[in-house]
Amino acid sequence: MASSLELCNFAQTTGALICCLGTFILMIKLRTNGDRWFVALVACLGIAITILLGQLELVRLAYIRLNEYRDNLLSHSINVTQSGRNTLAVVNSTMQEFCSDENLTELRLLAYKAHYLRDIGRVLNNRIVCTALWGRLSPPADLPKWDREVDGGHRLWANAEKIGKHQTKVEMIMHGSAIVFTSPVAFALYERAEPNLSAQVVSRDSKYIYRAFGDTRKIAERPPEKLPW
Repeated sequence: MASSLELCNFAQTTGALICCLGTFILMIKLRTNGDRWFVALVACLGIAITILLGQLELVRLAYIRLNEYRDNLLSHSINVTQSGRNTLAVVNSTMQEFCSDENLTELRLLAYKAHYLRDIGRVLNNRIVCTALWGRLSPPADLPKWDREVDGGHRLWANAEKIGKHQTKVEMIMHGSAIVFTSPVAFALYERAEPNLSAQVVSRDSKYIYRAFGDTRKIAERPPEKLPW
């Protein structure tokens, strides 16, 4: 998309130069000052129109670029969230004994298949008892107060620290006796936003920011896109 903007800039500049050159040649051929001034006026008007059309094209390309970035990010965010919710549903519906060897095997298989998750665990009394990555925790890891609770009792944490054996900040979603940890590279393609592009993934009421990309200080307040939570 950047190459399209550069091409438009080049075409705009080239058009203006050609117009100026043509005007100069024509004015040399004309004999009366009146004709020369008329041609110069028409040429200036043509240059102004060329520049205006070029700027309008730049704006159009910028909107296309922005809309593509927004749509791709929103679609990816929905996919990541849906992956976590689907996994939670599978874990909660299992008939296996809680944190048994068989249960851990299933958790590890689910974690292996989930592209956007780093770990999957089981929770009892607000404590993580076991996870696919670390097995049974001894003692179980206490969960801090959640950042947000959404429909159906899904609890969310963003940048939670010192959770079990995880040494880095983690993003978690818990429902029932299941908990999932979002992979740190789930949004790797969007972590470094393109120049002059920034975005926030927010809740429907705009009160909670799930993710931020680029410099979001200048993002104007506006109704958010609809999300599945």
